Order: sequence, then C-alpha cells, then structure tokens
Amino acid sequence: MVPVLEPLQITDYNPKTNRFLAYGTQSKACMEIDAEGNVLSSVDLTGEGPGHFGPGMSGLGYLGTNIVVEGAGAYYFFDADWNYLEKFTPGSGYIPLSYISGKPDAVEINGVNTVIKAKSQNYNGGIKLKEDHFNTAMMLEAFNSKSQEPTELLPYPENSIYRTSELYFDGHEPKISYNKQKEELILVLPLEPKMYKYELKNNRFEFVSTSNLDLKNFRTPQGIPYEDQHKNPLKNFGRSNELNYVYRELNSSILDVSSYGEITMIRYKTGAKEPTSLSNYMEASKYADSESEALYSFFVQDKKVLEINDDLGRYVRLSETQFLVPYVNEEEELDYNKFYIYELKKIE
Repeated sequence: MVPVLEPLQITDYNPKTNRFLAYGTQSKACMEIDAEGNVLSSVDLTGEGPGHFGPGMSGLGYLGTNIVVEGAGAYYFFDADWNYLEKFTPGSGYIPLSYISGKPDAVEINGVNTVIKAKSQNYNGGIKLKEDHFNTAMMLEAFNSKSQEPTELLPYPENSIYRTSELYFDGHEPKISYNKQKEELILVLPLEPKMYKYELKNNRFEFVSTSNLDLKNFRTPQGIPYEDQHKNPLKNFGRSNELNYVYRELNSSILDVSSYGEITMIRYKTGAKEPTSLSNYMEASKYADSESEALYSFFVQDKKVLEINDDLGRYVRLSETQFLVPYVNEEEELDYNKFYIYELKKIE
C-alpha cells in the first residue's frame, strides 16, 4: 500500500535498489517509492524551465542509475536525485489525460544508457506512404542524453506482412522489450503472430530468429489500398481514412510484449472473429466490444505455457515470474493505493 490520496501509476522497478518510480495521475508528480510503500521523493516537473515537461508526460522510467521522463515533445534526463541533466527532442508529442504509457525501453550501447523506441512512419496518418515504403523503412530509433539526432535501427523483416502484402495496414509500429538477462531485443509487429529476436553484439543488434506465436483466434488482417490512405477521413481525426480506424478495432492485434529471463509475456486482442464489411468507426467499435477478447499469453523458449483473460492493466515486471498489478475498484474510495503481486508457478 502507498499512502497517497490520488491514483498512482507505478511505471518501473529497479531490482538493484528495490525501488519503484510512480506517477501521480492528478498532480502529475513524479515519485520514487520503496518496497514498503514509503514515498522517498516527489518532484513537480510540470510548468516551464529546464527539465520541465509542460502540460503532460507519457513515460517515466529508470535509465541505469538515472531517470528518464518522456514529456510532450521531448525526453528529459535526470540523475537519481531528480537533478536535470539533458534534454532530447523529439519525443512522442503525446499528452495523456490520466495514465501514461509506462517506462521507455532502454539498453546500454557503447557504454551509454540509450532509449530505443518505435519509429513513427506516418505520424498518425498525417503522411501518405508509398507502396514500397516498408521495403526500406527502419522500425526503431535510438538516442541518449548526448544525441543530436536519433539513430535508426532494424528494417522491417523481409517476410513480414507489411512488406509482402499489396495492402496498407495502419497498425505497423512494433512493440519491443529488451531482455537484460539474455541481452536480447524481443520485437513483435501488431498484426503478425510472430516474435522476432535480436541479439546485442558489438554494440549493435543482430537478427537471431523468428518464432510463430500460438495466439488464440489471431486472424489475417484487413487493410486498404495504398492510394486510399487519405480518402474518406474520419471527421475531427486528421487525414487518415476512416477504414484505418475501423480495422484497428476489428483486426487481431498484439498490444504489448514484456520479456524477462526465460519468460516472455504477450498481451493481444482477438478482434472480430471473421472479416466484416463494416465501414463506420462507431459501429466497428461497438462490434469489437462484443466480439473481441483481450488475452495474456506466456511463453517459455517460444512455447506457450499459459493463457489468461485476467486484467493485468498497467502491470510492472518485478522478476521473471512476478508482476506488480494495481488494485482497481471504482466502487471503493480509498485514501491509499493498493497493489497486488502476481506470481507464475510451474505445476508439477
């Protein structure tokens, strides 16, 4: 339990210090908390000035012994005592209303703690992509506090649906997790039931293997012709075709990946059970609410060992087998935040 009135989101865990980073969803305060729930430090980084992220933030995590905050339009680097070090632009430009996406992924390259993230290909549909775009596009970008510009990493796999299909698919930004214990980057693409592994060698990522994932009712996605990307845009949602939003609701899709030691965890949705002719976003959303399942699958050495439909929203990995999950009950008004620890155990 954490004795704080506002809802907290714990975003990251440091096993070396046994401490957590947390975000106040109302105050926007950034905090460090110990394993007993004591708030060790709390800083207000909103507003203006060096090291302040303005109206909103979208990520908070440990970066080695330091801390990184993803603010609206930039990444801010701090030491362990919240002293501002450096700033890198651009960030996601994302301003959340309450909860944030969690911690940025980080890896040590050339002795420097480096953030790695999915590279935006079309900036939420604002840019129309050419038919051969994914043949040369890079999936990721990497940077640290001293970077002048990001370094692009890893092309889309040759046999991925994004390179082999004549259709355009809007869900194309990869989900990644760096497994520090095995020094492997685990990457999944939203519309493919596959897992790609890359090994960190000589300060660069090298492809290791592709594994097919056993995901329930994961079907071939629906897409649109490349020339239709900016036709029939959804009102008040930019230039992107409304069908892109429809298929985001109806397609099977991997939502998240987390790899720690020998266990990799995949969160995904099944989407509609079969292709549909729906073209209205609101209708598609209602249809998906009734048809789609959200599931978590756990893999050991690429073999599925468990699948559950429990809500583990905003979980934080503590170890290979343990997860910290917030207790949420909208009918209760608590003057503290409560968290559960879930543990995976092998049944003999």
